[in-house]
Parts: sequence; C-alpha cells; structure tokens
Amino acid sequence: MKRKIVSTLLALFLSLQLAIPVMGAESYSNFSERVSYEGQFSDVMETDWFAPYVEQGFEYGLIKGSTETQFAPNGQLTIAQCITIAVRLHSIFMTGEELDVTGDSEGQWYTSYVNYAVEQGIIPSEYNNYDVIAMRHEVASIFSRALPQGAISQIREVEDNAIPDVSMEDGFAPGVYALYRAGVLSGSDDAGSFYPYSSIKRSEIATICVRIADPTKRSSEALTFKTQSQLEEPQEVQDTVVVEQPQKTEETVAGNQPQEAENTVLTAKQIAEKCSPAVFYIETYSFNGSLRGSGSGFFISEDGLAVTNCHVVTNSIHVKITTHDGTVYDDVEIIDYDGENDLVLLRVKGGSFPYLEMGNSDTVKQGEKVYAIGSPLGFDNTLSEGIISNPNRIMGDMRYIQISVPIDHGSSGGALIDETGKVIGVTSSGIDESTADLNFAIPILDIKGLNQQSAEGLYVWDCVYYPGFSQALDFEYFSGLSLVTIDVTPISYHETYDLSEFYDVCDLTAADCFYELVYQYGVALKAEGFTETYLGDSFYLYDTETESIFIDYNWQDKGIIDVYAGRKVVYFEGFDTVGKLLPDFGWYTQMEIFYGPTEVDEAIMYVYDWSEHYSFEEFGDVLFSYFDSLELLDYEYLGYSCEDSMEMYQFANDELWVFIVHEAPYVTIAVYEI
Repeated sequence: MKRKIVSTLLALFLSLQLAIPVMGAESYSNFSERVSYEGQFSDVMETDWFAPYVEQGFEYGLIKGSTETQFAPNGQLTIAQCITIAVRLHSIFMTGEELDVTGDSEGQWYTSYVNYAVEQGIIPSEYNNYDVIAMRHEVASIFSRALPQGAISQIREVEDNAIPDVSMEDGFAPGVYALYRAGVLSGSDDAGSFYPYSSIKRSEIATICVRIADPTKRSSEALTFKTQSQLEEPQEVQDTVVVEQPQKTEETVAGNQPQEAENTVLTAKQIAEKCSPAVFYIETYSFNGSLRGSGSGFFISEDGLAVTNCHVVTNSIHVKITTHDGTVYDDVEIIDYDGENDLVLLRVKGGSFPYLEMGNSDTVKQGEKVYAIGSPLGFDNTLSEGIISNPNRIMGDMRYIQISVPIDHGSSGGALIDETGKVIGVTSSGIDESTADLNFAIPILDIKGLNQQSAEGLYVWDCVYYPGFSQALDFEYFSGLSLVTIDVTPISYHETYDLSEFYDVCDLTAADCFYELVYQYGVALKAEGFTETYLGDSFYLYDTETESIFIDYNWQDKGIIDVYAGRKVVYFEGFDTVGKLLPDFGWYTQMEIFYGPTEVDEAIMYVYDWSEHYSFEEFGDVLFSYFDSLELLDYEYLGYSCEDSMEMYQFANDELWVFIVHEAPYVTIAVYEI
C-alpha cells in the first residue's frame, strides 16, 4: 500500500511539472498570463487609470498585492521590492521563468534577488540599505536595466537636458532619459518634470512594469517640455491685485518692529518667543495606571483645544500635560480622533491658553525653512530647525511633509512651524536607522476632518492583535500589564497577569483602573466584531465566527487575570464526522490551494505552493507547527520517510490516514479513509 501511495504522489508531481509551459528564451512572448485576475483588489476600481496595468502586471506575475484583497495603489515599495520586480522582468524575459529561490535560507529574503541583479547588471553595485522607500531616480535606474541592453529601445526623441529637473550631469540621468525615450515614462506634470527625489506610488510601478514587458503599451507621442523660467512665468489674471511683499531689513530680522506684518519672516529666537508657550509636554498612563509614555502637543485655540498624534494617546486611561510655564493639567480629554491620519483633538480644561495660528500646509514648498517644537526623549520645549525635504511624501495611504528637522521619540505630536510662526504640520515620525534626518510631519489641514465642537470624552486603542489573529486584541499591549505566564500553541495563547500591578493615577484608584480596563477591553473587542457573554463570577466569553477570547478576572480569588485567546479550527470539507476532522492546511497557513482537491487512487489530495508566501526556512517552521496542531487533535504521528527530494510524514486517527508530502516548493496533503 505504501509503495502504491508513493508512486501515486510521484505521478502527481510529474503531472504538475509537465503542466508548466516551457517558454522560449529572450523574448517578449515569454510575458503571458500566469494567474487570472478576477478583481481581487477591492481598492482598484475599473475606472482608475492604472487599473489595466495592475491587472496585466498581476496576470504576468510581476506584481502582487499588499494583501490578498488590497493592492494599495498609493503605497510605496522599498529598494529590495523594486529590485525583486526588476529581476522577475529580466528572468522571465530571458528564460520564461521567475528566478528560482527555492531552498534559499541564507541572508535576507531578498539576498538571491540582489545577487542576481548584481550579476546581470540590473544594479551596478549593492545598496547600503534595501529596506528604505525607493526614490523615483532609484526606480528609473533599476528598471531601465531590467531587460538586456537594447530591449528597451528608443521610440521618440528626447534631447539631452530637456527634462526640466534632470540634468545629464546627474548620475541617474541615463536611466531616466532611457525610459522617457522608450515611451515608458512621460513626466509627472505639464512640463514633463520627473521629480527624481520624490517617492513613487505602487500604481506607477505597475504601469512601468507593464510598459517594459509589453512594448505595445509604450507611448510614442512627442513630448513638450517647459523650462523652469517658463514654469515660473506669471499668468495674466484679470482683476488681480498684486501686493508687494516687504523686504527683510535689519529691523525686521532683529524683531524691533512694533507690529509684525502678516507674512514677516521671523528669526529662530522670535519663533521660540512666539510659539513655544503654545506647545506642551504630554505624559500618558496605561489602563493599569502605569506610565505608558510621553509625547508633545500644542494648542490651536485659547479655550484649550489642542492637537497631538493619535499614537501618543492610544491605550491610555489618563493623559496629563505640562505647559511651557510648568503648569500641570490633569483634566484632559480626547474629544475626537482620526486613526488613519494619526491625529487627535484634545480638550484641556482651563482658559486663556496661548495658541498657534494655523498656516496652509497645501502651499508649502521644497526647500523652505521650518522649525519643530516638541519634547524629544522627554526634553520638553526643544526647538530645532531644518528645511522641507519634500512637501508631498506619500507613504502607504498617507501624505506627509518630509523634513530635515531633527526629531526623536517624544517629538510625536509636536508643532512644525513655518518662518512666519504658523503651524503647518504635526511632527509624527522618523526613520530610526537613518542618519540623514529623514523625518515626517502630518499636514495641519488634515485636522479639518475632526469635530472641534465635540464634548464627548473618548478612549483610543491600537488594533494590535495576537500573532496569527485578525480580531483578537493583544491583552498585554492593550492593558499595559506585564505577563506572568504564557502558554502558546499553534492556534491559541493562554496568559496570566498579576492583579497587584494596578496603580493609583490622578483621581483614579487602582480599583478604578481595573474596572475601566475590564470595561474598555470589552468595548474594544465588540468593536472588532466579538459578542460578549458574562458567565458570572468574573468570567467573560467573547466570540466571533473564527476566534474566541475567554477571560477570568480572578481579582478576589487568585489575584490573577486569566486570558485565553483561540482560533476556531477550520476543517477540510468532505470529512463530516468528528473522528474524521482534519484541520484545513490553507486556513492554518493562510495560503490558497494551488491544485485540487482531487481524488487519486482512493485518496483526496490538496496541493499548495508555498514559494510566494514563505522562505524555505520559514515554511519548515510552519509545517512542523501544523504537525503540532494535528497531535493536539489526537492524531498519532506514525513516522517519516524520504525518497530522493520528497519527504513524507504520516499521521492517523481512528478513521483517517494522512500523508503530508513535501517536495519544494509544493506540499501535498493526501488523505485516505481507513
């Protein structure tokens, strides 16, 4: 019987290999539909200009979504991801197949792609950091070499130095001009500008890929470029009054004018004197009453309306601020928030607060001098200066103002101020590993979507889930408590916490904090789709169709909190009696089935291709974790065998005999009725 099963599995693998078409070498015809696009990406509408490119690029196997159902067209790619796509283009063009990275376990996930790119001249040398967001000039350099020399040929005239913001003296100019001349790129505005130091969207990357792979999609239309002087020429506008701006004089710079003009440029000293009193230091406290962290914020009205980042105050039971003059305010409420744009409105009870005047974050320009006031690393009211590096940096689905102003942890929620003393942004983040002051602020005009008239006190929490879960919020992260014990299985977490770890904070007692945690965690779970059942004696059950959380708040009995979070097992269809239940491998690994289910010699077979989801080493861990889940469900491990490169594992219960066969990159689940 065993020999027959092995022969059957070998025959199946052979049939799968024969089903893969063999392509010709070095040909555009090698680019063809590999997978079918059926509207998987809910954020790509048919009417979007980039929709055909996303569809074709996906079908060619060149690009993938950010998730199974989202493409994130406004998102960005790292250097490593761009190199990976360029390698796919080159490898498919040359051989008809993607680069085979099966079995690679050394280095980062992208190591093989980088090595291939260097060997094939796609990149001339290795980058210092592959995890940073790719700039447009880097994208052009990489993709202009994605096919062999001569394959991306010129189809239209673009004179040297014609592109307004790309000089032939720039090191990246050859790549940019090659793609313009080949009809792959046509510029980002009416002037034909390239914006080399800006980031590039995923939708644009999809377009570039398809135009490289499919020459019929390239544009041969002649381009008209405008010089910088033509761009800056004033247009005739009727009934427009031109107001001459005052010139900077020694008096103006020194701040000796009795009255500041509306747009007077201020010195750093004047900025500090004018704006620092409106910026404050924030301390936040977790639901157990312990200090959670610190940040910054600033007033935007005299009556105590203030702004900070959402992430500064999430998972906090209490917010306390200290103003410029050292006054502490404990009566602070969150009245509205925007989690997507990371903004929060606070109401500080009091009056006659100094506040910042709002500027126009939509009109800021690259190179303008700006100032940040905040509390980096807790050093309150720190002033620093820099320039706007990019006024329109798109990261994910968010727009930021990229700045060179030094900020650090604790600067979050602080004020980004222009030279006239107006706030134009909320300082929010930076890239920790960078030494180039790559920092970001959220445009101040984004707060227009918040309800400034709200009087309701709110709590805000981060949706941080247990690993492998999509609804169950991580209790440790939510509460601020420290784990006492934890027991992890492939499908569950069992944790305990010490109830003595609750503290008094402001006018809240430790008991108040405990009860507020119990209530707010329940509110947060219900917002995630859980139904709540109170079982009495401090027992709570929260349930969805796929996950469950059981909590025992034993505060009077054992002095601990018991939390159990579990994923409800999804079983393969076709085994409908209790003794035959077999956990669905696709559910467990979150992979779609590659082939099957199919019946072969009395067995039902399911085949998965893990190469798009895991490295060889990662998949090994996943596979053995699945074995653990079988043993938890009373399957007996019968043994292991290996023939050539095919590994076979056997499990059984009273009614099913399960063979799990691994021959990279495929894994087959074969199930026999006993």
